[in-house]
Amino acid sequence: MAKPKWKRFEDLAAHIQRSLTSGATVEQNVRVDGRRSGVPREIDISVKTRVGQYELFVAIDCKDCKRRIHVKDVETFIGLVKDVGANKGAMISARGFSDAAKNRASDAGVDLHRLVDAEAHDWQSYVTIPVLVEDRSISAFSLGFSGTGPIMIEPQDFRTMPLFRSDGTPIDIVSNLIAEQWNSDRYPQDPGEHEDLALVDGDTFVRTRGTLYKVNVRANILVEQRFYFGQLPLVEVKGLSDEIRGGVTTTGFKTAAINFEEVQRTWQRVSSREELAVEPVMVLGVFSHYPTVVRER
Repeated sequence: MAKPKWKRFEDLAAHIQRSLTSGATVEQNVRVDGRRSGVPREIDISVKTRVGQYELFVAIDCKDCKRRIHVKDVETFIGLVKDVGANKGAMISARGFSDAAKNRASDAGVDLHRLVDAEAHDWQSYVTIPVLVEDRSISAFSLGFSGTGPIMIEPQDFRTMPLFRSDGTPIDIVSNLIAEQWNSDRYPQDPGEHEDLALVDGDTFVRTRGTLYKVNVRANILVEQRFYFGQLPLVEVKGLSDEIRGGVTTTGFKTAAINFEEVQRTWQRVSSREELAVEPVMVLGVFSHYPTVVRER
């Protein structure tokens, strides 16, 4: 016979609580004699642990209701916590809590939670975390040419100008060489201007009308930093959200894949981290990778 829905909710809550408090004893449907009422009181989830010479007892109540939990429900639970002598009380709801319930719980020191679980079931959560992406890229570059003797360079698009070795074999075109230096982290990646950067190791030559000229070619790059802010979905997470103070308590999570082209296209562009009203859970540093074109042979 299948378990009723409320029981499966309680089992899931207990499973999550066990994962969060691995050193504690977590039991379900525990009966504790009331100190004031004198009758057995049932606790949905009991958590007991020792801290030094002290034993701590947390009573948790689970509510799988179709509505938010109201202040009257919280006050009833506060009475139960006091009656069984629990050191702490907490309520877990499937639909959250009213503002009055949150205020009353906060005043009494009772924690309020909602289940957070990305698995497919009756209480599946769609969970996202705020993420800031810092993208650094070359926004512009220029070139400097010098030689030990006369050099001849024809007017051309210097981005596609090929450089050669002393034996006349091609090295690559200028834009490819800059891209390779950047992609392999050999160029500075701090925001700002960086000058007099080598394109290759060793001597370089240009070919003009069949003649090779020894030329020292140096690059100057402008590195720009862009910030993108958005909500990144979690595909794996189990935990409890704090309905009073905010945040999620979990043992770990797995994010959805990040498509940086989509980030640049759809996420909010901000000027700095200080501009954000919400503190990001993750900050990702990204360095744009530049493709190279087919090399000249």
